[in-house]
Formats: sequence, C-alpha cells, structure tokens
Amino acid sequence: MMTIFFPASANIGLACEASRKWAKEKYNIYDPVCHVANHLYTGAKVLAGHNEALDFIEANKKDFGIRKCKRLPVSGAFHTQMMYPALDSFQEFLNSLTVSDPRIPVYSNFESAIYRDARIVKKILPRQLVNNVKWEAVINNLMKYKSEDQWPRMIECGPGNSLTAITKQISGKFAKRSSIVPA
Repeated sequence: MMTIFFPASANIGLACEASRKWAKEKYNIYDPVCHVANHLYTGAKVLAGHNEALDFIEANKKDFGIRKCKRLPVSGAFHTQMMYPALDSFQEFLNSLTVSDPRIPVYSNFESAIYRDARIVKKILPRQLVNNVKWEAVINNLMKYKSEDQWPRMIECGPGNSLTAITKQISGKFAKRSSIVPA
C-alpha cells in the first residue's frame, strides 16, 4: 500500500490502469491489482495492489501528475480484491459472534453511512475488506449537523495521530474536536 499526494490535474485512474498493464506485461501477473484503497482527502489517496504495480507508479509518478508517494508499512493490499481469500474466514468468524444493534451512530467505511442494525453490520462489514474506504465522505457526513456544536467528538485510539491529521485536511474545525488516546 502507498499513500499518494497529487494536485487536481493528476490522473490517478490512468496511473492505476497503466501500472496494471505494465505488471501484466513485464511480470506475467495474470490479473494485476492497483486501485484506490482509501479516499483520505482531496489530493491524497492510498493505493493498494501488487508491489510491482505500485513500484511502477512510484517510478513514473511525475508522468501522472503525482507529487509524492509514501509506502505504508503493512503486509497486505487491504481494501482490494486481493483480500478475497480472507473473506470466507472473516464471514465465518463474524457469523459466530453475537452482534447487537449499535447504541450510538457507527459509520460504515464502505457506504459512508450509519449502520442501522446488527443485520446490516454483519452484511456490510465483510465488504469493507475488499472495497475502498471512504474516509473523506464519512467525515463530511459527520459535519452535516445544523451547527458545529452538534458535531460529534472524534477520539483516535492507538499509536500516532494520523487520522486526526487527515481529518484536519478535510476540516480544521472538525479536527479540533478530536482527542487522541495513545496506545
């Protein structure tokens, strides 16, 4: 996976298409993968797929209008079809759990909408493994309340403050309502 930073004139779709074609021709990868895995904010996306395809984009970034590429220290192409082998196991595990209706609003990264009931959680959650994350859309939906004092607080749990920093790019006002709980 790799975060890319780019101006509005960049052609990310063409970059992904060219990288897949190159990986197929150069490395004989049957069905190469390179897709947007996470829509962070305008001008920043996470790409995921075969390393060969990501290497191509990194080496040719200027041709597609990409300013900067930053590899992520992860071991998989999350939120792409490369996660399909994990889907059955995850669904089986999820089915073994008792999931209750959410008591507070919980947003789906897949639909950028609120999970309404436990049945929907069990249906949609596995789809998040193989489909892109709509972080920017989720944050924009959270800001649709009539006034800022109704906006929910965001609490980032874990190491670092990357989600808060990304959110600041979408809305500095909303990011100020964030708290960070270190791991």
